Amino acid sequence: MSAPFAVPLPATMDPSLIDRYGTPMPRYTSYPTAPHFTDAFDGQAYLNAHRRSMHRAAPLGLYLHLPFCRSLCAYCACHRKITTSRETITTYLRYLTKELSHVGRWVGRPVERVHWGGGTPTYLSAAEVRQLMETIRQHFDVHPSAQLNIEADPRELSRPYLDALVDVGFQRMSLGVQAFDPKVQQTIGRVQPAELVARVVADARAAGMNRLNFDLIYGLPHQTEDTVAATLKEVALLQPDSLSVFGYAHVPWMMKNQRLIPADALPDPQERVRLFLAIARGLQAQGYVPIGMDHFARPDHPLTRALNTGAIHRNFQGYTLHPSMEVLGFGVSAISQFHDAYAQHAKGFRDYYTRLDAGEVPTVRGRRLTPDDRRRRFIINRLMCEMQVAKDDVSPALPQAFDTHFSDALQRLRPMEADGLVEVTDTHIRATPTGRVLIRPIAAAFDAYLHPLKEERRRSAGSVAERRHAAAV
Repeated sequence: MSAPFAVPLPATMDPSLIDRYGTPMPRYTSYPTAPHFTDAFDGQAYLNAHRRSMHRAAPLGLYLHLPFCRSLCAYCACHRKITTSRETITTYLRYLTKELSHVGRWVGRPVERVHWGGGTPTYLSAAEVRQLMETIRQHFDVHPSAQLNIEADPRELSRPYLDALVDVGFQRMSLGVQAFDPKVQQTIGRVQPAELVARVVADARAAGMNRLNFDLIYGLPHQTEDTVAATLKEVALLQPDSLSVFGYAHVPWMMKNQRLIPADALPDPQERVRLFLAIARGLQAQGYVPIGMDHFARPDHPLTRALNTGAIHRNFQGYTLHPSMEVLGFGVSAISQFHDAYAQHAKGFRDYYTRLDAGEVPTVRGRRLTPDDRRRRFIINRLMCEMQVAKDDVSPALPQAFDTHFSDALQRLRPMEADGLVEVTDTHIRATPTGRVLIRPIAAAFDAYLHPLKEERRRSAGSVAERRHAAAV
């Protein structure tokens, strides 16, 4: 593995580059990306992938999708269900338990990471949290030192609830802060005063939560550099251990709730980049280290140490410490990540329940990776994590010279090289400071599934297929 490569963020961005490269691009939490999964990958294909994975000594993680929310956030693009019915949640947990029991029988290695995502996992009651974690430990060998992570809504968290989370083993919590400006919060339907978040942070630390992450979003309605500066002041006071800084993906043709956001209140692409750079510079001034394309962490954080040793990885849960970890997904729409396959469950509750009642794995789509898929995934992952890839590191081993095998990608990189986004040498492909902000288009050069559709999409410009991804910046 090549040595870590530090790429600073640029002081400014040429507006013409934003116009040229800020087009819709995948976020590459997987490769191939989810739109290229196939319906031919079913429950039997999941079992086959599972059997192949059991021969490996790779670490194992569990992801539980808990899709329920009490109220609707206008910006949200997650797969979630708004409900106030505890019976609905109880039914779902009963089927989730059935799936954990069904799959747990086949797993013969310890679990080193558990992640609860949503929706709002903290919408579960404290009793439901305890019961669900007990169920996981009943059916899986959760290692005593396993990392337990949970995504949380600050509005749902009391001190007794936080005590319950810590008591069952959660050490890391990611708080959906998004932005602290009252007008922004009101527009996106997520009102949570800074005082509330400060109380939750203090209570979480007092309860014994080891690591706190903040999710921030840039590109929201009515967001300006002044509102970002105010948010950064609150961050400085609360000092989270890490932050995830996501660009708001405005896709109202896919997510009807986003139609509640006035389009004329959204910053334009140039302003979006200025907002991101303002956040990045502000966090660096507070001592945070940039991780990959959109994360920041304290110098002593495990992610920073992993970055410095070349051990960082990117998957559906963001940046992680385990490059070889496989993840079993549970719940509606959950995605499992095997060494050579991805498998996604049914998105509809009825379909998910029906398949489990029939004793089936509720997988309805996915993809088995070819050796070339795995090579391209390796390259894209290194670019997204370290902003570079060494040609000799590509795995699996290439059957021919790198430049010959990836001549298509190198051809697509040439305009970016001319524009100063990337450097291509005999041994490496490296992003420049400008390229760090536009790393998604650089990574997309190696996407063998994205580009063959380009001409067809051009002929049907404006189609949903063309707009399935959010803007690259």
